[in-house]
Amino acid sequence: MAKLRDRGVRIKWLNLGSTADEGLYRKLLIEIEKKNLSHDFMFLGAVNNPYPYIKNASAVAVLSDYESWSMVITEAKILGVPVIATKTSGALEQLEHEVTGILCDFDSNDIADKMESFLCDKELQKKIRDNITGFNSSTVVLFSFNQLIKNGFNRKTS
Repeated sequence: MAKLRDRGVRIKWLNLGSTADEGLYRKLLIEIEKKNLSHDFMFLGAVNNPYPYIKNASAVAVLSDYESWSMVITEAKILGVPVIATKTSGALEQLEHEVTGILCDFDSNDIADKMESFLCDKELQKKIRDNITGFNSSTVVLFSFNQLIKNGFNRKTS
């Protein structure tokens, strides 16, 4: 976020969800304060209903170093909100770069580059929103399941 601010890209970042690692949480708070981001980066913690926050966001960031199937990505797509995610197995299964979301390397420079590009490109935002409009997770799951049946069980058994 500091990289974005230094490039002139101003955003409000809301972090939803519990913070399981208390030590990491404290370190992040110190870094946020050091970089003078405390007015723009807010930890909201666990909220009863995250969907109004997601629905009103420009994008949802899922910047995990490991993520299997991410329900957050699925929920954001159902709500028609673009996702910016690191290239975890779950994100790669659910997003196509610059078609149904934005995929980043797990590197702060690449994340900042991709976020800046997305946030400054209204046509790209519209394209992704149009491509995920009407997203239905059951259709995707059924298609994946049918592909698995068609292609995944071709191993010989002894």
